[in-house]
Formats: sequence, C-alpha cells, structure tokens
Amino acid sequence: MKRITAESFLNYQFVSDPRISPNGKYVSFINQQADIQKNGYNGDICLIENENVRRLTSRGDAKTACWTPDNTLLFPAKRDLSLKQAEACGEQVTAYYEITPEGGEATLAFTLPLKAKGLAYLAGDLYLFVREYDQNRPETPKEVLDKARQDQVYLQFEEWPIWRNNIGITSGKHNQLCLYNRRTGEITYVSDQEQDLIKVSHQGKKLIYSTAAFENGVRAQEVSVTTYDAETGAYQQILRPGDLWLRNCEVWGELWGDKILLIGSDGKTYGRSQSPVFWLYDPKTKDMKLFKDYEYGINYRCAGNDAKLGAGQGMKVVGDRVYFLSTVNYETYVRYLDKEGNISEYLTPAGVADSFDIQGNRLVYCGFFGDRLAEIYEDGKQLSHMNDPLMREYTVVTPEHQVFTNTDGYEIDGWVMKPAGYQPGKKYPAILSVHGGPRSLHGELFYNEHQLWAARGYFVLFCNPRGSEGKGDDFAHIWGRYGTIDYQDLMEFTDEMLRRYPDVDESRLGVAGGSYGGFMVNWIVGHTDRFKAACTQRCVTNYVTKCLTGDNGYTFNFTQLGTDPWRDFDKTWATSPLKYAKDFKTPTLVIQSDEDYCCWASEGYQMYTALKMQGVDTRMCLFHGENHELSRSGKPKARIARMTEIVDWMDRYLK
Repeated sequence: MKRITAESFLNYQFVSDPRISPNGKYVSFINQQADIQKNGYNGDICLIENENVRRLTSRGDAKTACWTPDNTLLFPAKRDLSLKQAEACGEQVTAYYEITPEGGEATLAFTLPLKAKGLAYLAGDLYLFVREYDQNRPETPKEVLDKARQDQVYLQFEEWPIWRNNIGITSGKHNQLCLYNRRTGEITYVSDQEQDLIKVSHQGKKLIYSTAAFENGVRAQEVSVTTYDAETGAYQQILRPGDLWLRNCEVWGELWGDKILLIGSDGKTYGRSQSPVFWLYDPKTKDMKLFKDYEYGINYRCAGNDAKLGAGQGMKVVGDRVYFLSTVNYETYVRYLDKEGNISEYLTPAGVADSFDIQGNRLVYCGFFGDRLAEIYEDGKQLSHMNDPLMREYTVVTPEHQVFTNTDGYEIDGWVMKPAGYQPGKKYPAILSVHGGPRSLHGELFYNEHQLWAARGYFVLFCNPRGSEGKGDDFAHIWGRYGTIDYQDLMEFTDEMLRRYPDVDESRLGVAGGSYGGFMVNWIVGHTDRFKAACTQRCVTNYVTKCLTGDNGYTFNFTQLGTDPWRDFDKTWATSPLKYAKDFKTPTLVIQSDEDYCCWASEGYQMYTALKMQGVDTRMCLFHGENHELSRSGKPKARIARMTEIVDWMDRYLK
C-alpha cells in the first residue's frame, strides 16, 4: 500500500454538485481533477443513469452545469475562437454551450454580452443569472477602451470593501440580478446595479433577492429583501436594512401560498453571529414572526476540508417543505422543515453531506462517509465510484473519536490519528491541528493534510473547542473572548490526549492552523513554549491592522471582538497575538499568500518580523498569486510546495 504524499492529491477526483434531470432519468455531477501541466484544474460533467456512471464532457472546461426543461445541460465555456479573441480584446461576453445526455459534441446555445455567472432555469423561456457589473469600465467604443487600458497607471477606489478574497479588486464592482429570455434574447435587469446582490431564490417566475446598498461608498452590513414577479414585473420590498440579520443572507423563496420564508436572526442574544432561525413574512399584513427556532446551523456546509472542490445546493424548497443542510455536533445531514413547523429526522446517514438535490421521492447527495473521498449517494448507496481505485492503493488512517469534559463542564469532541505503520510502545511526535473560523469545525472525513502528516510518522490531534459550529450558540459564543476559553480547551484537549496516548512524545509537539487557526497558533506561541515547532497560515496577528486591511475589515472586528481600535484600543490590542511577541520562543513557519484579501499579507509580515526581532527561528513563505484558499483550491504546484514546506519544517524540529 502506498502512503499519501504531498503529490497524492493530483490523483484525486473531486466530485460535487449532484442535480437530477427534470425527467428524473439522470443525475449529473461535476468531476474535477488537478492538472500539474497547466497548473490548474480540469472539470467535466458526468452522468449517472441506472447506477452507471459516464463522463459526458471531456475538454476539462465544464465546472458548473444547469438542466433545461428539455433535459439537456447548459454550461459556460469559451470554446469558439471568436469568443477567445473577443475576451482577449477586453470585450465582455459569456457563452453557454448545450449538450444532450446521449452525448455528442456540445453546441453553442447562446451568448450574453456581459460577464455572467450562476445560470438557473426559472420557467417558460426564462433563465436567471448574475451579472458582474463594473461601474469603473466605461461604456465606450472598443478602440477608446483599449487606449484607456493602455494608459492606466493607477487604480481609483471610492467604495469599501476595496477587495474580496478569491475575487480581487471589488471597489465599483457589483453583482446584479438579471433574467434572460432564451426565445427572444431579451435581458431584464432586475436588481439595481448601484447595489450589490447578495442572495437570490426563486419558485417559478417569482423571485426573492437580497441586496446591500452603499452609503458614502461603504457597503451596508444589513440587507434589504425584495420580491419580483417576472410575469407582471411587480416589485415589493419586504425587508428593510436592519429588520433581520441574515447570516450568509440565506433568503429563500415564496412558500406555502402567500407566505415567505426567511432565514436569519434578530441578534438579540449573541449579536451578529447568532445562529439563524426560520421566520415567516406575510406580504399582505407585512407581519413577520418567528416560525421555528433551531439551535444548529441552517444550510451550514461540512467540516473544514482540503479534499474537495466545487459546491452545490445546500437548500431547496419542494412543495410544502424546505430541505436544508444542517451540522449537528460534527456531522452534516439533510433535513426538512414542513408547513406545520416540524423538523425531520436525518435524511442522510452519519457522516458529512456536502450538497444535494431532491425530486419527488428521490434524494441524491454528495458527501464524505467513512475514510472515502467525496462521492454521490442515494438512500445510503454509493452511486459514483470515482475514487474507489485510488483508495485501494493508499494507506488511509482512520481518526479515532475522543470525547472529554473540560474544566467548565463542556463536552469537547476531538480525534487522534495514529502514525501510518504505528508500532505500540514506540514514541512518536505529534501535530495539533487548529481549524479556521472560528465558527467552523473538524469532523470525521477524509482530510488530505492530516493523512499526509500521519503518513510521515506523526500522531495528529484535532478537536472542536468552544467557538466551533455544531453545538449551538452557547457553545460557539466566544465573541469578545478570543484567546481565552478556546485556548483553554485546546490545551486541555492536548493534555488529555497525552494521557490517553502515552506513545505521543510530549517533548516533540507541533501546532499548525490557518485563518482563525493561524490566529490561534500565533496566540499559542505567545502564551506557551510547550510546542517545539509551529506553522501559522493566512493568520491574524494584529487586530488593529486586520480591522483596516481585510475584506471584512472592521465588520469582522465588530462581529468577533465587539469593538474597533477607536472605541476600545486596549481590548483590540489585548486580543492581538502581536502584543505578546516578547514571549515568542517557538520556531515558527509563516505561510502567506500575496492575494489573500481576507487576512492580508501584512498579518504574515508582522508575525515574521516580530519572530525575527525576538531571535526566534522562522521562515516566511509568500505564495505569489494565491489567496486565502491556498490549502483548499490553490494552484497544484503551490499546494504541493505548501505541504512540503510544512512537513519539512515539522521534521526539522520534531524529528
């Protein structure tokens, strides 16, 4: 059996986004794979028919698809030379190709004279899409535009956020809701291009969408919600900014006659990060009332994972039920809410459901179950087998679930992975892994980096401290308490695992984490020297600078700390790991990406410089052209280099 290496993920098949055809005969899904030669990822549409799986496209340019009412598939691509030339000349055009389930060559279906994404069928001849509108781009003839582009020597910013991770500069760029009539070619611009579209949902020709306005160039945190009838062209605003905080703006369509279902929170107990619940709005009386309280995440995706690509549906309204993903403890299930306000039992088995589709009595879902990579399932039966041959080649270590009660009486879930080829009685080094978020979580699913560490001879320790998702708001409530109870839980978990696993050499412990996990690594090395090596990635080092540079900037500070540097500088600085730099002693590897606009590069630079000033062994790896998603969807060569750097750093100090 092979052991997993930094290059092994090049062979993984990344399965996502199952969709049932209108006639119920087929299930489509997207399959992606890394391509080291072009340093990117190929994606193709696959079909399941009578439990047989076949690849429908083969050019590697189909990473999303939409069923038509005629049971064909539409997907965006740039296959025609004229389209590639137009794009190279700066023209905005999006082309959609159509292919039948029977196969054959895809044909050009239609083009849109703008940048579009997110195509979805509505009804009749109508399709919904999102336009990427750039108000900085002048509506001028091509030759004038070319001259302006050549003469451009600087950028102007008049809006905040300036940028967004994995997108780039966003000042002056907005998402706009649009409709396309395939029969007439007419485009209808539904939402205001001066606002930013956040979320849209639909049933037939009736739509609900949320937008954020800009005031003095700053995008509002609160959103408004509007309904639109594509049949009559009628609008109605049903939610004003501030009426309800919509976590992830989960707004879902007209339901049960004249009532509208909204998913959000009033924030009265836990502020802006309070878990969303179900509300009903009556457009006639304009009355909104709580419909169903729910203590777990609604439409919350699975545990942190570096072995997936692609997305899919996390919620769907069917008849008088709304189906949604929900993370309970450390597993993610599909459930539904009915018109009586009842929440169903789990509709998927224990594990991690990541996306799904439902039609009639059929529920298909993509997920991680056992030690396997993601596949497509139905009724607990595995339909796709894209990774089965690969999994038979590799030694995969199964995480061992551990539960302990901390000193404050909270039950903490954690896991231990033994080194590949583990020999009882032999001492091994260990790495403590800290998840991001903080309102994310670890779970029992295939995690590539953890498997790599185990393959290299390490115990791997990881847990869900307070602040994690899956156990309700009381457990997740660490806002304004960063570095206190969460740090306590991680240290107590480490102590308990050392007692339960005596073959872990406590003199050879490492710690690693990214994003919030990077913040926590920085915090740890400023508060203890028990770890002999550390790796901090896409981190937060200084909440003063994080407030002023990140794409979520001061909104994140208010959500997580409850303040900013002017209202309470002492608290902002006290929560910053940089304050404790004089106590840094642990050799620390700093990994940062120069296009990470969530935790900007300045955070990594400050950590690296502070370590150097204290005389601590350190190295900084700055990945060019990568962003906050480096470990999950970064370019293949960068991902290999990143994993190699981490393991080599740990080997250097722990072996």
